[in-house]
Amino acid sequence: MSIKKRNVASNKTPRKSNHDGIKKSSVPNEKSAGDKDYQHRGETELDAFDRALAKASENKRRVKEIQIREKKAQPKILEGQYIAITIDAQLESDIESKYGRNDRVTVPFEIFLGEDYQESILLTEKFWASGSESSRYYQLLSKLLQHDARRGFNVKDLIGVACEVIIVHNETPNGTFANIADVEVINMEED
Repeated sequence: MSIKKRNVASNKTPRKSNHDGIKKSSVPNEKSAGDKDYQHRGETELDAFDRALAKASENKRRVKEIQIREKKAQPKILEGQYIAITIDAQLESDIESKYGRNDRVTVPFEIFLGEDYQESILLTEKFWASGSESSRYYQLLSKLLQHDARRGFNVKDLIGVACEVIIVHNETPNGTFANIADVEVINMEED
């Protein structure tokens, strides 16, 4: 690594240090502009650099060799059946995907843990627009909307839907992810 400092504030030629490729010179700053003795009293940038390198070497010797293993995604929630509420919905138009450009609907679910519903996690699902009956877009969004999502819908109709969700874990090379496999809308009206 080579660090060179330009001597911009004076006509003095930078002095060569005992470090190859690093030149040191006293460059007056605003604090020392009127102080002629500053360059002889103060420490140069190179001295500070040498101290930092020495400290880094000392720390490297002090720190034990620790190998950090590759981090893979872990699921936020166990597999099973949970009560949830859709808390938002967004339509993203003309998004680039591995299959070309398409629309995508993003729906965050607040999933309640335990029987007291005091704890919850947020699980966001993304649905690529599709006309296929086997697509998650058709299967899950149609259940949330209670009509065929392929016929069109207002995105706000996906917000505030109480439902029961089935969580499954999907293994990928990047780790294990929790996904919603199925939903069933819960009728919240009181009898």
